[in-house]
Amino acid sequence: MTQIVRSTTAAFPERPTATESVRLGEFKVELAFVLAATVALQVVAWSLQHGYPLADVVEYLERGRSWLVGGSAGSDGTIRSFAFPALFTPFFALDRWFGSDDPRWILPAARLVQMAFGLGFVLAVARLGACFGGKRVALAAAWIAAANPVFLLHSVWPLADVAAAACLATGLCAFVARRPPREAFVGGLWCGLGFLFAYKTLPVILLVGAWCVARDRWRHRNVVLGFAAGFGIALCAQIALDKWIYGEWGATVWRYFVENAGSAITTAFMRLDMVDTARAVYRVQAELAEFSMHATEPSTKQLMSKTWYFEHLFEFLSPPVLVLIGLGVWRAVRSRFGAAFLLLAFVIVHVVLTSFKGDKSFRLWMPILPAFAVLAALGFDALLAASSRWPRRLGTALVVAALALTPWGLEQQTPRRYGAFWDAMELVNEVARDRPLRSGRKFRVGSSFFWGPYLRNEPTSELVRVWPPLDRFARLGPAAKKAMLEVLDSLDVLMVHTAVLDAEPELAVLAAERWRVIGAFYEPQGGVKPGPLLVLARPRAELPGEPLLESEPVADPQAYAALRGFGESREFVASVGEHEERLVLLGVEAQPLARSTERLLVYHWFAAESPDRTWRVSSALGAAGAELGAAAARHDVRELVWRPGRADTVSRGVVLRETRLEWGAADAPSAEVAVGLELVLPDGASLRATCRGAADPFAARTRLLVREARH
Repeated sequence: MTQIVRSTTAAFPERPTATESVRLGEFKVELAFVLAATVALQVVAWSLQHGYPLADVVEYLERGRSWLVGGSAGSDGTIRSFAFPALFTPFFALDRWFGSDDPRWILPAARLVQMAFGLGFVLAVARLGACFGGKRVALAAAWIAAANPVFLLHSVWPLADVAAAACLATGLCAFVARRPPREAFVGGLWCGLGFLFAYKTLPVILLVGAWCVARDRWRHRNVVLGFAAGFGIALCAQIALDKWIYGEWGATVWRYFVENAGSAITTAFMRLDMVDTARAVYRVQAELAEFSMHATEPSTKQLMSKTWYFEHLFEFLSPPVLVLIGLGVWRAVRSRFGAAFLLLAFVIVHVVLTSFKGDKSFRLWMPILPAFAVLAALGFDALLAASSRWPRRLGTALVVAALALTPWGLEQQTPRRYGAFWDAMELVNEVARDRPLRSGRKFRVGSSFFWGPYLRNEPTSELVRVWPPLDRFARLGPAAKKAMLEVLDSLDVLMVHTAVLDAEPELAVLAAERWRVIGAFYEPQGGVKPGPLLVLARPRAELPGEPLLESEPVADPQAYAALRGFGESREFVASVGEHEERLVLLGVEAQPLARSTERLLVYHWFAAESPDRTWRVSSALGAAGAELGAAAARHDVRELVWRPGRADTVSRGVVLRETRLEWGAADAPSAEVAVGLELVLPDGASLRATCRGAADPFAARTRLLVREARH
């Protein structure tokens, strides 16, 4: 007879009792309601998102497609487990079998599959909660997990983390209390499947094994052996899968160990000031894992602070949930509930390990979300089991508040961060439909982020992968640059952020020679550093576009400015040795784009003599007359060579509809001179920047009317 243990009605319940077996069917009506609410929340999360949340979504899909067509399953130079991408390979197989030329249906189909994984995750959390405290803990844990914004964001995109966490939570149920060896074996299999989906679950799985050893020891060794056998079978399956996909036994497994263990050992030696030893370990790690070593010395400096997770904790766990977790921890400690200490160990070890990683994301915390949910549910159960009505009301209020904060939490995950790529692809689809190429072939479309417009192109266009990424152009050797230029020359359309062109002046000149701007898109959630996403197309009579760079001889600069309706020009002077260099800004135009809500700012510059030094032009957008300081948006044009006696026009996408932005800042090397500007736009906004650069910098503060471009 299955027994579901329920909390007592004492003022504060004592130690919960782990059930010997759990049947969720005993409260299937309530659980069905939780699952229905989960689907509703997933639909809300789906509707709030526009654009891929991160590149891994496309990586999983593209690996499956690439393997199917006979290509490499590690096209970006890395190899990972093929277990999760294999789930979506049948979609591409069906698309080929039916001869479809429009595979866009695959993305929503894959997202529906992921939603099913999300429901499985909620069920697994409910089952784990029931193992700890029965019906009430099970339902509360399921509610809290379902309302987690990070879970919701990743439960509507094909990402392995949710599936791995669901497998892990299912496997943990076999080890809350001592179970027969057969159940331990099944639990080990589930944990192993979670490892196949996401190797990041390994620390938690190893803790499960350590827990079994510490609890059961040799007297009940069959439980430990059952767990080891189950996990071992899954590990062997992964090793064989690597042989099938990559042609090498355990190719992804041993590289995972080498990269992670090697990084930890290198960091430890660096902290002990044993630089030579750290360098040697790093070299061995690079040779074994077959990755390129950095040119700089090994360093313990991280991309993100070790305290990042704590600084942004509310983005993952809302304040009401944190209160419930605190109560759950107190209950576990007070009652000396051993299984709850296992959950605490999961949380502590995983948090410490991920805090020492250079790159941080709450997606890495998905394996311990079930532990957080169960601990919070134990706290909720403690409040509802109290004899006084006020704790019960408090518990209900905390859960309701956690649900109410879910939309806010979703917004904090920036669900539209890369939506500009989808908007840009819609523009390309429109152009390809309305203005097809005379040759009848498809438009060849490239992107600075290949994954940005993935599976968003209509049959009239095809995506071409540009590799290496465009932001590495300056670091490429002659042969690699030649190969990339051959790919770029084959493109009809290129999507690229203004920040890439600003950072790669040589690439900006090459782009200006080949393409014209036909659109610009900006998504505020994408952050201010990349700037607008420009859509560049090869100029045609029916699709002229706007130039990025132009130059024409000018005999009379003032007549040139008057012809275009510019007001007074601005002259900038910098002392270079014993002489002065002068650069004249004749005027600035706001150039509307036919198919975009953004506009281009077109700068008209004139230099009577060719400058000896490279000039950097920066400008920032904000409210007219406001003191913007470092919070102002920045527009940067670097390393442009001004030719004497010519007017050089420089176009850059600027978001004129925003009044206060931050596009980032770049310190100019001492060999350059920075020019600071403040420009007043017709609609009352302004453009301004702070001067920085040479040892004797000048601070230019000027206002210049930006007029609408004349046609």
